Amino acid sequence: MLRILFLCLLLVGTTTQAQSIETLYQQGNHAAIVRNAATAKKLSGAEAYMVGCAYFQIEQDELAVNYFDMALAKGVKTGPVYFKKGLALRFAKRFSEALTAFDEALMIEPKNTEYQAEKGLVYYQAGEYDLALSYFRQLQQQPRASPTTLYMIPHILHLQQHYTLELSGFYAATTLIPPKHPRYLETLADIGKLEYSFTGDYRKAATTYARAIELFPEEFELTSKLLKALNAAGQYKRADSVFVAFQRLYKQNKLPAEITKSGTVAVAEFHWQKQLMTVHRSLDEPLEILAVAYRAYLITPAGDKVERWFTVERTLPLNGGATYLLCELGRTSGTHHTYPYGWKPIDLSVAAIFEGISLVLDGKMEPSASSDPR
Repeated sequence: MLRILFLCLLLVGTTTQAQSIETLYQQGNHAAIVRNAATAKKLSGAEAYMVGCAYFQIEQDELAVNYFDMALAKGVKTGPVYFKKGLALRFAKRFSEALTAFDEALMIEPKNTEYQAEKGLVYYQAGEYDLALSYFRQLQQQPRASPTTLYMIPHILHLQQHYTLELSGFYAATTLIPPKHPRYLETLADIGKLEYSFTGDYRKAATTYARAIELFPEEFELTSKLLKALNAAGQYKRADSVFVAFQRLYKQNKLPAEITKSGTVAVAEFHWQKQLMTVHRSLDEPLEILAVAYRAYLITPAGDKVERWFTVERTLPLNGGATYLLCELGRTSGTHHTYPYGWKPIDLSVAAIFEGISLVLDGKMEPSASSDPR
């Protein structure tokens, strides 16, 4: 689970060193705070707390715990200090001690729903799913349950394979979690996954992913999931519109480096005799002869590697013939096979591609030409 960035309580120091650390703390300059702490002769309780926060943010949890303990020893026994100590202990997998720290924080602020929910995550991260579920369900009865509580109940049900209960729980959570909260995004993403993989209601999955993208437009990995859902639902024109918009971002260099480097996006999934096949579409326009418009990968039954690799390549249409041809690249030999199967642009779709590949896999079509790169 992603580490959540928590705002530490601002504590005002009195010495020159305290003012320096406080300024750096307000600026969020965690590395500089750590450097200052290493050379400081003496730290106040307020400084120790800020240094602990800095170590927590750079994911050095054991050191963070040490400085939170220092703050407590110097008399800064506040809810936020115990709370941050609990977080650091939890990430350090010192679960029993984390529970004690959260309990101390809750003794000071018993109605703090964030503290309560983060305590529940101790049970979850320790693998105590039944205990975590029971705890979060108790929290759910409160007038204002936290977004984490509302999300974690159906999430744990998923781990326990109670998919129907999980789905209804996620839908209920969307009515209570603020739409801009990160847990709302996680909730929508899980609904989309369940509708796609469990219920097979691809239209609902697409609607859910589209909503998530609307609220969180920079979560670019959701676009692939939306495209898969749309194509699975047979909404090819809408899928093409989504792809074109995504392709525009690619041309404007607004996508993450890993997507830009690959130059493709997964747009569909199929199953051939229980083996998964994923179809990727090129984000570059296939304008030149032999340019690849689509790649399709047949995954091994074990699901651990690619068994066969197909491509859809641009060709020179003769007498109004096909503009794209089905090809295959030998995974070990590198031999390039061309099949007597193609499409005009108006006929090309992921379903049509799978239909052609199925003929090959079923042994009903042989290559019309092959070339060995050696």
